[in-house]
Amino acid sequence: DRQRETPDGERGIWRRASERLLGDGLVSAITVAAGDSNRVAAGATDGRLYVTDTGASATGARWDITRPRDGWVTSVTHDPSNPEVMYATYGGFGGAHVFKSVDGGRTWRSIDGTADASIPDVPVHSIVVDPLRPDRLYLGTDVGIFVSERGGDAWAVKNTGFGAVVTEWLAPLVTPRGERWLFAFTHGRGAWKVQMN
Repeated sequence: DRQRETPDGERGIWRRASERLLGDGLVSAITVAAGDSNRVAAGATDGRLYVTDTGASATGARWDITRPRDGWVTSVTHDPSNPEVMYATYGGFGGAHVFKSVDGGRTWRSIDGTADASIPDVPVHSIVVDPLRPDRLYLGTDVGIFVSERGGDAWAVKNTGFGAVVTEWLAPLVTPRGERWLFAFTHGRGAWKVQMN
């Protein structure tokens, strides 16, 4: 246990939440399932994915480990309507870049698409699941934003006036009035937003 002082002068106790994760990689991405803080997944710089359903345990989480491929895991996310469905993205060139799990992260399959309905061989930085249409996925890549209307089986460029720029992060927002927005944060080209229909 280690004691740390917060900016307002209060002291808090930090406790180890798990044993050291295996491998030489560092944690590069993390997600917590909406509505269930026990369901946690993390990705590492060596390609490993770690999942647990005891993330809030006071005695430490137990992690299941998989490695769909080598490479840097750039993002992991849960489907907001089903914590058993998860997605992971990888940076770099070569190999698959987007993976999907339907069993809580125990097994993964590539969903890069095929032929003309695939994403190009470029780094993928971020993935977002539409909060109201879970089969609609958005990818932030080195060449702009791609969208799938079929859960990742086919991809197309998002043609809404957004350029083919490095898109490092995507984030969804649902307003109190039920409007759904997608925000895109680029490398040197500012932040953008579009309304999700």
